[in-house]
Amino acid sequence: LSCRPAVIHSCSEYAVRCAVEWLHKWHTGWRKSDKKPVKNRDLIEEIDELIQVRQGQMEPAALQFVHVRDDGPGTSRARGLAHAVQGAPHRNT
Repeated sequence: LSCRPAVIHSCSEYAVRCAVEWLHKWHTGWRKSDKKPVKNRDLIEEIDELIQVRQGQMEPAALQFVHVRDDGPGTSRARGLAHAVQGAPHRNT
């Protein structure tokens, strides 16, 4: 097994905070501190499941927030994939 951590980069600070800060609180009721239901629960549960599977295989996983303007490795590819999923044309900026 690989011991390299899987690092998921996201330009959504909300998505990262959901998985890193709030998810453990939501497992019991899926309500926010204002008692309203968590939005995008299905997507958050899917991310949680993928992280749990990876950790069950003893392979670390982490989420990291990146600014949209960062041009690190893979940023252009990630933008292209995101636009493809949304059905929007991709501009290489």
